[in-house]
Amino acid sequence: MEIRSLALASVALAAFVAGPGGEAIAGSPVKQATKALKKKIAAAEDDHDDCLDHAYDTYRKALKAIEQAVEDAELTALQAVEAANEATATYATDLDLHSTWVMSDVCATGTSLTTELGFAPSGFLVNDCGAYDAFLAGIAKRQAKFGKKGLKKLKQLLAMLEETLGDAGVDVRINVHLFVLVPPPPAPGPVPPPPPPLKFKSVSSAHDEGVANDGKLSVRGQGPKNGTVTVRIDGPNGTTVTKNVPTDADGCFQVGFPSAPGDGTPGNLPEGNYKVTLTSGDQTASRFHGV
Repeated sequence: MEIRSLALASVALAAFVAGPGGEAIAGSPVKQATKALKKKIAAAEDDHDDCLDHAYDTYRKALKAIEQAVEDAELTALQAVEAANEATATYATDLDLHSTWVMSDVCATGTSLTTELGFAPSGFLVNDCGAYDAFLAGIAKRQAKFGKKGLKKLKQLLAMLEETLGDAGVDVRINVHLFVLVPPPPAPGPVPPPPPPLKFKSVSSAHDEGVANDGKLSVRGQGPKNGTVTVRIDGPNGTTVTKNVPTDADGCFQVGFPSAPGDGTPGNLPEGNYKVTLTSGDQTASRFHGV
């Protein structure tokens, strides 16, 4: 479960946009749309805090119950490790789902506002150094904060079980990247390494180096070696495209939408914000990007 890192953009929303001839337009519809987007973002940030607080409280109580069960001899140390692993996997999923939900909610509002305006003012597209980018950076920061809080509680439980587990000769480790306690093997022995994390390397709104924002999306990432990664984009007006992309011996892949880089196929994606989702096995990763 990748905890995505998004760069913080500090530039505020612009109240003016450039017209067809480059002149400044200060119409009230733009101001109203800007105000509505800011209001939606503020509400989404509050919702995100509440959701992550609830997820953490549920996780904390689950670990406390496991600890109590061990003290009451209702669980063995090995059973406690398995229970902690399941609780931690659920917590990691909850953090990611809550973050994705609020990002999708704000993205839908922005798409609706730009559809009404007929164009996308400054700050309404991801990666234009505006309101969306600051919002996404805040989402990533809060998710990382709650990930660390949960990891601290997990380590406290592990410390309690450490002596018993050590006597049993079982290698128990915490995989920090996946934020999951590695389950013990059925017998003493080495723990098999986890699969490599599914992650983005880059998402850009151009295929050609000399042409910026050419109406296309180029996605680069890393997944299982010599495997397959499913890449899906969801954009404005119900635009949805899914591609199954092979990975090389190093797990790297690249795919373009609507066509592949270097492909002369005509056609561009509609302007707006796109949710890019990678899937491989039980791993997923999401990112938003403006075109």
